[in-house]
Amino acid sequence: MGRVRKKPEERRAEIVDAALTLSATRGLQDVSVADIIATAQVSKGGFYHHFASKDDVLLAVVERLADVALASFVLVAQDPKLSATEKLRRILHDGPRQKRAAVGDEGLEAVRQSLFSDEGLALRTALVQQTIKKTAPLLQRVIDEGRSDGSMPRADDDVARRILLYGAALTNAAALDPGADMRAMLTAYWRDTARLLGMDEHALDDEGALSDAEDATAAR
Repeated sequence: MGRVRKKPEERRAEIVDAALTLSATRGLQDVSVADIIATAQVSKGGFYHHFASKDDVLLAVVERLADVALASFVLVAQDPKLSATEKLRRILHDGPRQKRAAVGDEGLEAVRQSLFSDEGLALRTALVQQTIKKTAPLLQRVIDEGRSDGSMPRADDDVARRILLYGAALTNAAALDPGADMRAMLTAYWRDTARLLGMDEHALDDEGALSDAEDATAAR
């Protein structure tokens, strides 16, 4: 039986799926092109038709993780039953949960370790850039709703980007300091964000998200 012909975007997605599956058990940097080719069941030529190098496919894995969170954020932002405050809470709290659901606790930890390895700076930078590029417009629309309904009276037109950059800095700090107090860091982030938007400083607190973060840290 001949090889099943697939659309280029389907074959590309299968290669990314294979790299994501492998990275969930080995870490991004320990996955080879040969591993990806074998798992995706594509030819070497087929791989290089879609990706110039292993780094290119790893970048696509990082983009996939950003897309996983974004997909859930879109549903939240479009839900007419939720207030702007509740939308903001869910967007800030649910990103890690969505990524963990996509690759599992061990997979997310393997990816995290790769991103924060000595060789992972470029991928880490790419993840921050992709997250801000894709999420900031959506987050800004939610914040604009809060500005309109009066729940976020101090919001301005660029505040979403600043909030995401703050979150990226928090992630970096936590990864580079394994002994960091995640509960204190996340609480400070949420309360600083609330104050920045003119909300009650406790408006974004979430005990469940704090417990999730502590559990994930303890599992490392």
